[in-house]
Amino acid sequence: MFETIDKDLSEIDSKIIEIQMMQSSFSGNDEIAAALKYIESCQRLLRALKAKNYKQLSGNDLAQAAKETQSHRAILGQYLADKFIIDKDLLPKVVKLIEEKPWGRAALLLGTVYFLIGRAFAVPTNHVHAWRLAAWVVSGAAFAAHIGYEHYRLRHSPRLVAWHAALAVALGAFLLAVAATVHAVVVASHAPYWRFLLALVTWPVIAALPAFLVALIAGAVLPHLSRGT
Repeated sequence: MFETIDKDLSEIDSKIIEIQMMQSSFSGNDEIAAALKYIESCQRLLRALKAKNYKQLSGNDLAQAAKETQSHRAILGQYLADKFIIDKDLLPKVVKLIEEKPWGRAALLLGTVYFLIGRAFAVPTNHVHAWRLAAWVVSGAAFAAHIGYEHYRLRHSPRLVAWHAALAVALGAFLLAVAATVHAVVVASHAPYWRFLLALVTWPVIAALPAFLVALIAGAVLPHLSRGT
């Protein structure tokens, strides 16, 4: 039992460090702040459980830690629901984006493509590494095509190219996180739910940051290549 708690605490410690690094880069981000509060409360609850089993903590202290974790989970869950699920203005905004903006249609299409690649290439159980490599290659080709479309067809600046490409990648990562969360709900054995809830925030951020940098560099280099030819 203690080995399991220690393992979970170690993983939570590493996640807290990662989220704190993201928080320092994106100051004022409410999603990251809410996720950090929740995961820190999970950490305190696990430590309280461990201490309780060592008879170092009173029942009242353990109950308080559990209550605090539940409170932060409710706050984070409500925040994410307000952001991603029950926002009544979200659907009209998406529809308008699809209808009026070519880059919006491309971002939504590519985000869906990334999601389908991630799901489809994870199905085979044989030669897992080869399939994973193939998924990276196909996703890279789609990413390059998206950058080319933004630059050559839509004539966007490098910064816009980077933002739109990163948006598509973030969308794909978010859809994969949603799929993983749904899968955890329907199967009997799964990782702790806090990891899936946290993934709804961290996966899009972690995926979008390198995508933005790569697309920004590519968008800056492409005009020089075009003039050179």
